[in-house]
Amino acid sequence: MQTAHIEDRLRSFARLMTQNFELKVHFLEGVTPSITTNEMFIPALNDSPKAFLRAKFLVAHESGHDLFSEMNLKAEANKTSLHLGDILNALEDARIEELMIQRFEGLTQDFQENVLEILADWDVEKMPLHEQVLHGLYLRGRGFDTWLFTAEANTCLDDLSYEIQEAVKTQNSFGVLNISKTVFAKIIGLFPSDCPKTDTASGKSARGSSSHPKGSCSHPKGSRRGFVSIPDQIEEQVKSNAIPTRGVVELEDYINYLDGVVPEQETLFTLNSAPFDEYQILIGTLLSQQHYLIAEIHRLMEKRRTRKRRTAYKRGQTSGVVDSSTLWKIATDETAIFKQLHRMDANRIDPDPTSLVFSILLDQSGSMAGGRMDDAKKAVAVLGEVLHKLDIPFAITGYTTEEVLARYIVKTFSESYPAVRTRMVNVRALGGTFTSEQIPFGMRQLQARSERKKILLVVTDVDGIESEYRLERAMAKVKAQGIYLAGVGINTKLMSHYFDRYIELEDLSRLGQEMLRLLLELLW
Repeated sequence: MQTAHIEDRLRSFARLMTQNFELKVHFLEGVTPSITTNEMFIPALNDSPKAFLRAKFLVAHESGHDLFSEMNLKAEANKTSLHLGDILNALEDARIEELMIQRFEGLTQDFQENVLEILADWDVEKMPLHEQVLHGLYLRGRGFDTWLFTAEANTCLDDLSYEIQEAVKTQNSFGVLNISKTVFAKIIGLFPSDCPKTDTASGKSARGSSSHPKGSCSHPKGSRRGFVSIPDQIEEQVKSNAIPTRGVVELEDYINYLDGVVPEQETLFTLNSAPFDEYQILIGTLLSQQHYLIAEIHRLMEKRRTRKRRTAYKRGQTSGVVDSSTLWKIATDETAIFKQLHRMDANRIDPDPTSLVFSILLDQSGSMAGGRMDDAKKAVAVLGEVLHKLDIPFAITGYTTEEVLARYIVKTFSESYPAVRTRMVNVRALGGTFTSEQIPFGMRQLQARSERKKILLVVTDVDGIESEYRLERAMAKVKAQGIYLAGVGINTKLMSHYFDRYIELEDLSRLGQEMLRLLLELLW
């Protein structure tokens, strides 16, 4: 296998995993593995199978940072201490590799074999205690034994086992940073007073030892979705917009200066039911649009199912319905990319069912009072009827803030919509907005679900946004989790400022057509 061919395949491999088809992958002598907005840098490789596997490992690792890490957060940690940055680096490496294995199961063996090869190259007898502990944080996080380290290092790692496991399970890099601070406080005495700076060209410290088993995974400034620095002026803006009320549960995800503050649990209320005739009045004028939506989507879903029946094959075939989650395997000459479908009888192959779930958030802030609230309730009620008829699971939650950050339950995933639909009548416009503190609630709802496609739909007038910075951060986190985010604007022209996918409803006589357009964009 020639080097040029290996590099070309690895470029395809990186683009498929990151879904960034503009990504340029460079193989250069002496570089440290890293990824920026549209560029990845990997050390040059020679013409051998072993070199291909090592490069594949590095490409997959950097792709993991692109998908799951926050940009330049290590640089922020280094402002406190370079040792804190090293701790963050080790724990974040373990976290993103576990996430990559969950998303791409075929990487499991590649990651394991390469880590074992790296371990075989280490001279532990010459490794200072603090470096053993740093490497041990990564290895323990990945589930490897650290028997090769000294008893003193392993005793220290045993004392940190809880923090290591929590870091690997943390949802984002900010959570890893907070845990890293705890680890740093526990082991600060292990570090020398002078922390040698990392040589970014070689990935080695001034003593000549690598700062990480794979070199450094630091990310150049401006890298995409990777370690994020928060400029001083942005941090001051966040501080000035901090919410002092009870019930706020998301601020620790955005504001690092709240060290040591444990927010109270969110406050949930279940709305009371109303007489059914009031619900009938609520959506009575929209029944024709409801039936139109259901009929159109049923027709399109059946058309899609029919097409799948004609083209679906079991694995091992050379054509059929491609499983998009395994498409990345093509880049490494693997061909098991077709969906596993089950034969129902001799003449028919059952199509892979559309696997969807919705979390619907309904803005109940004061700016929604009057006509906006009425239109929002009608739109959500019609959508609830449509999703119920299509057997698509969904939840509806109203949100606002008074003395507490409040969520009003209209429907949970486990409840039947016909049994709770009249709760929609009792949705009221109440206090403030704080959409940025509510979007993570919908995200957590969806993360607990097993469906293939997860959709978070926000029904709002986007009026009175408390912090555009925090709202953008919350939305970015949702998208980074692979969750589809969309908005239904109620009598507003501001949706394009915040949402990539949206509709704006000023006249409910067009609810059916507008909602169909949005649903078709989300369902397939």
